[in-house]
Amino acid sequence: MVNLAVLFQLLLVGLPFAILDSTVMFADNICDLKQDIKNERYTLPFYLEKKKAVQIYPFWPSTALLFILISVIFNYLPIWSLLVLLLLPWIIKNTHAFMQFQDKATTFKSAINNLLMIGAAQVLIIV
Repeated sequence: MVNLAVLFQLLLVGLPFAILDSTVMFADNICDLKQDIKNERYTLPFYLEKKKAVQIYPFWPSTALLFILISVIFNYLPIWSLLVLLLLPWIIKNTHAFMQFQDKATTFKSAINNLLMIGAAQVLIIV
């Protein structure tokens, strides 16, 4: 028998990590858009067009943080999880760096850094 309350709790707590992972994949697809078109790989940035994809990009990390907040409100995560919001200046800096210039060699790592910072902070807080 599936306990829907526990399943919902797992979903809310795990969603920030899934969102941040998809942010990395989205950034990768934005950086590789020209190559993907040449190789006939039609990813989300292709359909959105690069300009729109870059405009949407900052909402991904924000949404991950929102789900952390919601998890705290529902008492699925400890109140200490809000300490992750102290990383906001670095998250914003990384996000803006990627929005200014989408390059695999220089700014792509900003998406990975956001994932690692938030993920590591959450793990440390929970432990």
